[in-house]
Amino acid sequence: GCEKEGVWFCEQCKRRTKVHPFVFYPNNSLLDNGVLAFFSYRKNLILDKLIGFWKYGFAEDIIEEWREVCTKEIFFLKKYLSEFGNPVFLLPVPLHIRREHERGFNQSEILVEMLRGILSAEKVEVEVIKSLRRTRYTRQQAKLDRAARQVNLRSAFEWVGVGKTPKQIILVDDIFTTGSTLKECAQVLHAQGVGKIGAIVLAHG
Repeated sequence: GCEKEGVWFCEQCKRRTKVHPFVFYPNNSLLDNGVLAFFSYRKNLILDKLIGFWKYGFAEDIIEEWREVCTKEIFFLKKYLSEFGNPVFLLPVPLHIRREHERGFNQSEILVEMLRGILSAEKVEVEVIKSLRRTRYTRQQAKLDRAARQVNLRSAFEWVGVGKTPKQIILVDDIFTTGSTLKECAQVLHAQGVGKIGAIVLAHG
């Protein structure tokens, strides 16, 4: 924002930044309980920049900025989770192993661990499950239009869980644009017998 050196997001810019969590309901989706987004990245250029540096600039330490954002909005987070019983099952959207090696980390897994830490401090029981696998290497969604995104991810996920499948699962990802990724994941979960599927993302745009 202000190009101050030494920090990703200075206190002055934070005071000028408004974060407004909201729940929205995608059309033609299995996400009947809606998707919780902490902010709209199209309405906040600073947070949009941070997401870009985090994902494509490999700046893993930006997770601390997301931790502060989400902790301040704990009321909205707990309200959304209240529809999913106890414990809460969080499932990070997987990256293909090649993409994860290129990036050095899976941002969705980092978000899940961050959320677990925040919620544990609030006495909310969380179980993390990693029962989805990306079956093939796909082009980056950010470079594609809506139609191409849907084709790009078709049948790109499979269930690899063992044991009893939870009846309620919340998918976690960084951003929601067209919803193609979450839709494909939700279809796999539904086929596996998951009855209630939710989603939490940092940003919608």
